[in-house]
Amino acid sequence: LAWGLRGGVGFTADPTAFLMGLEGHYAFTREFRAGPLLQIAASDDKTIVAPTANLKFFVPIPDAPREVERFHPFLQLGLGFAYVERERRRRHDDDEVGFLMNAGFGFDYMVTDRFGMGSQMLFNVLPDETAGERFFFSWQVVTASVRF
Repeated sequence: LAWGLRGGVGFTADPTAFLMGLEGHYAFTREFRAGPLLQIAASDDKTIVAPTANLKFFVPIPDAPREVERFHPFLQLGLGFAYVERERRRRHDDDEVGFLMNAGFGFDYMVTDRFGMGSQMLFNVLPDETAGERFFFSWQVVTASVRF
């Protein structure tokens, strides 16, 4: 099961917005996967679209009991860009594109060999201020994934 897709919903903090995430990955080994991730965050006054290339490391749990075998925690790193559009009431709208780095963690619980549910959190850093943003935290509270 080398290929996989994941979609999720949640929120961001600073700015606070509704979050949707979509990603694909290829499993190079049992522990390492890589692929694109697209985060879209929208609120009344701000929109962030952040495509990144991400690498995931699934942490092995040695000698795990049968009940724990389906639980797959992971660490994640990514590089990409963020398009930030900020609506200003008194001035013109600001929109900019900037470099983005992220790091985070999460888990999958494999309901079957091909279908899983989970959650993931990312700390997104924009080294150069982009439309007033330098950082946002994103949490896909609920994710669903399929492997094929």
